[in-house]
Amino acid sequence: MIRVLLEDGFSLEKGTGIGNYTLSLMEGFSQMADSIEVQLLGKPYLLQRTKPKTVRRIFYILWINTITSTLRRGRFSLAHFTNFWVPVLKAKGVPYVVTIHDLAPLHFPQAFSRAYQLYFKQAVELSIKTSDLVLTVSETIRKEVLERFPIEETKIRTAYAGLSPTMLRSAKTPREVFNQIAGKRGIKTPYFLFIGTLEKRKNILTLVRSFRKIRKEMECHLVLAGRPGHGYEEIQKELGPEPHKDGIILAGYVSEEEKIALYDWATALVFPSLYEGFGIPLVEAMSRQVPIVASRIATSEEIAGEAALFVDDPLDEKSFSQAMAEILQNPSLRNALTTKGARKADAFSPVKVAKLHLEAYLSALAR
Repeated sequence: MIRVLLEDGFSLEKGTGIGNYTLSLMEGFSQMADSIEVQLLGKPYLLQRTKPKTVRRIFYILWINTITSTLRRGRFSLAHFTNFWVPVLKAKGVPYVVTIHDLAPLHFPQAFSRAYQLYFKQAVELSIKTSDLVLTVSETIRKEVLERFPIEETKIRTAYAGLSPTMLRSAKTPREVFNQIAGKRGIKTPYFLFIGTLEKRKNILTLVRSFRKIRKEMECHLVLAGRPGHGYEEIQKELGPEPHKDGIILAGYVSEEEKIALYDWATALVFPSLYEGFGIPLVEAMSRQVPIVASRIATSEEIAGEAALFVDDPLDEKSFSQAMAEILQNPSLRNALTTKGARKADAFSPVKVAKLHLEAYLSALAR
């Protein structure tokens, strides 16, 4: 029996992709109780309540270095840090495993403060140096880490992120339930769906402009579901004071139930990102049998494969609008993409992803 201590670095609290990754792992491991026992490291109440974020991050770095006693007392086999930060101090005989999700601060420094850029780079360097095994959520990011940091190839491997149990198991949302959710936000079918942070890295400006080209020719809507992020002021300016007049609905943050309903009745997911470490909306869309229009970036090709209609140039508004129009007008294409997506989504179930991680843990113990 392997005993694993999971440390999430506040990702569960934030409800981000890293938090979903951690939750999916815990769900998968719960179905493998004969092989592995997992415990999430709880954080002190005062640390959870500390503000602002910069101060809390400093206290967190100090606190995380006290977990060696927890590891010894709990007789854990290893510790897995799911949010790229690893303490300097190590408990004797307890391997450290760390997950690096992406290198966004290095690709888009303008989206992060100078202090965070330095923090991120130093944290990744420390994690690579201190950990016994480094995991990445895609092969694309594994190659990036190998190119940018000094690390032995045998010390890094890919272990994909997984779906949430609810996303995988829920039946299709009944029309009357969808109507209630959609009615609150003024959503009408048919619509294209974007889910994620509304930031420049996600290429929202191109998406909005591409959609407006389609809107001139046919009746449809665009739903943007997510919180504002870096560069939202520019996005907001592009949207104007009354985006709903152009058929654009700002849905804001949505709950898991609302998100599933929006997937279930969408014409397609649009995923125009310029850079991603994994792209959980791609997997969610495939699991809910929703076709995908995506920019041709390495990670999206790796994760979605033949389940997406790709646009070669992410910034080409005409090409994006043509791809969206083709999806809207071609039921045969939609069916072909969803069939391929449903098959591919199975690889990202919590149990299959947990098995990948268990194999990784065993390799770390063997090292």
